[in-house]
Amino acid sequence: MYSTSISSKDQSGFCFFTVSSFCQVMGFLHYLKPFISLIPEIEAPVKKVPFKERAIYTVITLVIFLVCCQVPLYGIMSSDSADPFFWMRAILASNRGTLMELGISPIVTSGMIMQLLAGAKLLEVDQSNADERALFSGAQRLFGLIITVGQAIIYVATGLYGPVGELGFFVCFMLVLQLLIAGLIVMLLDELLQKGYGLGSGISLFIATNVCESIIWRSFSPTTVNTGRGTEFEGAVIGFFHLLATRSDKFKALREAFFRQNLPNLTNLFATVAVFLIVIYFQGFRVDVPVVSRNAPGVVQTYSIKLFYTSNMPIILQSALVQNLFIISQLLWFKLSHTGLGWIIGLLGSWENVAYQGSNRSYPVGGLCYYLSPPNGLTGVVADPLHGMIYIAFILGTCALFSLLWIDLSGASSQDVARQLREQQMFVKGHKDTQESTARQLNRYIPTAAAFGGLCIGALSITADFFGAIGSGTGILMAVTTIYQYYEIMAKEQISMGNLF
Repeated sequence: MYSTSISSKDQSGFCFFTVSSFCQVMGFLHYLKPFISLIPEIEAPVKKVPFKERAIYTVITLVIFLVCCQVPLYGIMSSDSADPFFWMRAILASNRGTLMELGISPIVTSGMIMQLLAGAKLLEVDQSNADERALFSGAQRLFGLIITVGQAIIYVATGLYGPVGELGFFVCFMLVLQLLIAGLIVMLLDELLQKGYGLGSGISLFIATNVCESIIWRSFSPTTVNTGRGTEFEGAVIGFFHLLATRSDKFKALREAFFRQNLPNLTNLFATVAVFLIVIYFQGFRVDVPVVSRNAPGVVQTYSIKLFYTSNMPIILQSALVQNLFIISQLLWFKLSHTGLGWIIGLLGSWENVAYQGSNRSYPVGGLCYYLSPPNGLTGVVADPLHGMIYIAFILGTCALFSLLWIDLSGASSQDVARQLREQQMFVKGHKDTQESTARQLNRYIPTAAAFGGLCIGALSITADFFGAIGSGTGILMAVTTIYQYYEIMAKEQISMGNLF
């Protein structure tokens, strides 16, 4: 997922640092080599792995992830502590109280930091130099593990698994160690797929699996809940049939099935299906740039620039940013809000624990975190329009910004694509056979597709959240784009090989 291809184009917005500071940071990374060498790494395959084997590796990777999602952490005590990240767990491939407690958050965060440093010219990788590429990738893995340890310590220290004094040092150490090992497993599984043994990206696969699991469970869950109106089924579909069968007033039962509060309803389910269909429809929006080869000038091919040019990366980066901000805010609020610094901490975010379906959940009720969290549907927007406006502006702005940044940081900018076409002896039809000319033509489409595509992704996410789509708008977008990517991979394999196997 995280490409180390750094654009060679001089980005004036990133030129904040001197050559000496660049050299100092690169020198610092070289000091990390002894530590990087201790981290397990997946070797790239010598030759291309057959599709059937890649499919098997992908299934095995998914099975390992699902098993880790069910293995409970050793040492957890019975605790009334609230779940601070319940609404983000699906999009972070996280499952509370299991080895997958942290999910993909550390990997995404480390990748984001390293790519931003690269974009700021603090780090620059010469793609022709294998040692530099390996150093950059190794440093990213090392920082990922460091972030894993940091987040694990915060989770334990804040009492998420029970009072620290009652857990004891050994149990606390074991909890951190388990989360570290789980983080390493996720990293290796993602690396296994990305290096060609499997299909796609482990991170995208884990997110899509978690979101789809959440949608299916909340649609068909047989779990019963006492809501004060009698016993109801959690699943929206099962709850619909149960309400029709048990209520004497069928019209009232139908209305309740569509609009019941605090449990999944049919409106949520229909909103989820609608977002799925809209995203699939938008996947077909693209601009085909005609290109020709020097070796076969009469044969015209096309280079497709999709509306979702950066796929689901903007929403993943935005989610990682918000999640880390919320971690810091909750740590400060629950530990220091009763001190003299409480009013300052409240500006960042104030939190409340609320009982929900037999469990406690933490909600931001004030400060910056409140305005960056999604409102409670359309009713929440009507109740607090300022919250809705700030949330909309934040999602749209960050998605467009991260999308524009990502094309430069991941080697997908106009200059990078022009260089790749040049290496393949190809150029845009009807224009000069130079890299500069090709880059100028691509620059008419790529930045626009990235920015507008990011805005569309943000707008779809907001719409899905406002209508209460199951799995959150962000999660649905990531699931649909990931599933579509796998569809495209299999279609390409079928074209190149004549059949899948």
